[in-house]
Amino acid sequence: LAIISENPAALPTTSSSFAFGDIDTDNDLDLIEGKSSNQPDLVWFNDGLGNFTESGQELGGDTNSLYLELGDLDSDGDLDLVMVKGWLGAGGWESGRVFRNDGQGVFTDSNQVITANSSLPLGDLDGDGDLDMIAIDYELLVYLNIGAEFDDCNADGVLDDCEIANGEPDCDDNGEPDTCQEDTDSDGVIDPCDGDLDGDGIPNECDVDELPVFADSGQILENSDPGDISSLVLGDLDADGDLDMVVGNGCDPGQIYSNDGTGTFTNSGQSLMGGCFFELMLGDADGDGDLDIFAAVGGKGSWVYIFNNDGSGVFSPNGQYITQGDRVALGDMDSDGDLDIAVYRNLSGVGILLNDGQGGYLDTGQVLTTQGAFPYNLSLGDIDTDGDLDLVVGTGKHWLPFDAPADVVFTNDGNGTFTDSGQALGPQNTHAVVLGDVNGDEHIDFITGTWSDANRFYLNNGSGAFNDSGLVWGTNYGLTTIVALLDISGDGDLDLIEGNMWGPSRISFNDGQANFSTNIQELPSFTSTYWPSLATGDIDDDGDLDLAIPGTSGTLIFLNEYGPDCNQNGAIDSCEITYGIS
Repeated sequence: LAIISENPAALPTTSSSFAFGDIDTDNDLDLIEGKSSNQPDLVWFNDGLGNFTESGQELGGDTNSLYLELGDLDSDGDLDLVMVKGWLGAGGWESGRVFRNDGQGVFTDSNQVITANSSLPLGDLDGDGDLDMIAIDYELLVYLNIGAEFDDCNADGVLDDCEIANGEPDCDDNGEPDTCQEDTDSDGVIDPCDGDLDGDGIPNECDVDELPVFADSGQILENSDPGDISSLVLGDLDADGDLDMVVGNGCDPGQIYSNDGTGTFTNSGQSLMGGCFFELMLGDADGDGDLDIFAAVGGKGSWVYIFNNDGSGVFSPNGQYITQGDRVALGDMDSDGDLDIAVYRNLSGVGILLNDGQGGYLDTGQVLTTQGAFPYNLSLGDIDTDGDLDLVVGTGKHWLPFDAPADVVFTNDGNGTFTDSGQALGPQNTHAVVLGDVNGDEHIDFITGTWSDANRFYLNNGSGAFNDSGLVWGTNYGLTTIVALLDISGDGDLDLIEGNMWGPSRISFNDGQANFSTNIQELPSFTSTYWPSLATGDIDDDGDLDLAIPGTSGTLIFLNEYGPDCNQNGAIDSCEITYGIS
C-alpha cells in the first residue's frame, strides 16, 4: 500500500480514477488523476520522494473519466495514455481518447477515438511486440495495434486497425472497401498515415511510383453565369510558352483568359460573340503558325464560327461560318497537311469540310448518316492502321435512354471520303467518345461515355473492327458528358478522365492492360445546364498535366501534385532539394 498523502486537501475529492507510471522517465512513479464532475484530468509529477506537483496540463475536456490505462502504444520508450470517458446522460457514453507522451510527461491528444465504456487493459495479444487493447462496449472488443494507430477515420465506430484486420475499411463511406487502407509496405502503418507507401525511402509526394493527386488550386475563373459553362479549351494563344484558356459560357459571350506562366489566369477582356457555344476547339485554321478558335454554336440555329488569331492572342471572326453544326472534330482528313472539319449536321448525320490551305472550308457534300440519331460526339483516329484518319461517331437521343441507338464507325480512303464500316456499337445513349490505345497493343481502342448506361470499352482487333471488351465503368445515369485519355501518371499508358453531371467526375489510372477499376480519384461533378467539357494541360508549367473543370461559381483549376523525374532516380525533381534525396 502506498499512501500518497495524509492530507485530504492534497488531492480533491472529485477524483474518479487514477493511473500510476513513470510518465517523465525519471525513474519514479507519477500520477494521472481522472476527474469527475465535468472537470479535465490532471497530471502530477513525483519528485522521487513521494511529493507530487501538478504539471498544469488539463486532459480530456470537461467530462468524467472512468478508467485510465498507461502503456507505450507507439513503441517510443515512454508511457502513453488511454482514457475512458463517462456517461453523458441523453447523449450516451462519450468516446474514449488516446494521448501521446513526448517523453517528458507532456501529453498531446492524438484525436483518435476509442469506443468503450469500461476498462481498457493493454497487452500484446497477437505476439507482434506492441500493445493491443481489449475494450468493453456492451460486448468484448479486441483491437489489434498495427503501428500504434487507433484511428477511426470514417467515424463508423470501428477502429481502423480492426477494419483492416477484417478486410473491410471504408474511409470514404462509399459502401466499398478501401484498398488504399492496406499496409502495402508492411511497415505497420496504415497507408493514409504513411508517408512512404511502397517503402522505397522516397516520400509519396516525391515518388514517381506513386499516383498523382489533383488538388483544387483555389482559383475560380468567374463568369456572368457560372452555371452555364459549356466548353473549356487550353492552348498557347499568345505564343509566350504557357497555356491560356478559352471558356464557352453557354449563350453568353465566350471569354479568353491569359496565363502568367505559373497557372494564374487573368481575363483578357476579349469577348467571343455569336451565339451559344456548345463546343470550342483550337487549331491552326489558316496555316500561319498560331492557334485559331473553332466555335460550334447550338440552340435555335447551329453553325461553326472561326476566330482567327493575330499571333498575340487577339481574335477576330474570319467572316466564314459553316451552317448546321454544334459538334466538330478537327484533323487532316485528306492528307494535305492542313486541318479539315467533321461537323454534326443535326439528325441528317455528319458533314465533311476540307480546308483549302488558307483557312477556307469547302463542303464535300458527304453526309455520313447516323440512323436518325444525334451525333453527340465525334472522334478522329487511324483505327485501321492505314495512315489516315477514320471517324467514330457517338450517337444518342436526348432524354430518351429507352430507345438508344448504336455508335457508328466510318473509314477514310485517305482523301477525305468516308465509308460506313457496317459496325454498330451498342445500343447505348452515347454523349462522349474518345480513341486511344488503352491495352498497349498499339491499336486504337474506343471508349464511350453515356447518359443512360454504364460506360464501355471497345477493343480494336488491329484491322479497325471493335469488340466489346465486357469492361464497364461508371454507373447508370451518371450523365457522362466527356471522356479523355491522357498519360496523367507518367507511366507510359493512357489514364482515363470522365466528366459527369450526375455524380462525381473521376480520374481512373490504367495499369497498362486496360484495367481502370482501382486507384480512382474523384473530382466535383460538372454543374451546367449544357453538356460541358473539361480541359487538360500543363497549366502551371511544372511538367505534368493539370485540369480545368466547370464548377458552380466558375471554372475551377485543379493542379497535379505529381512531377517529372529528369534524372530517373525515382524522385520527382521538384522534391529532391526539399527532402535531400540524392
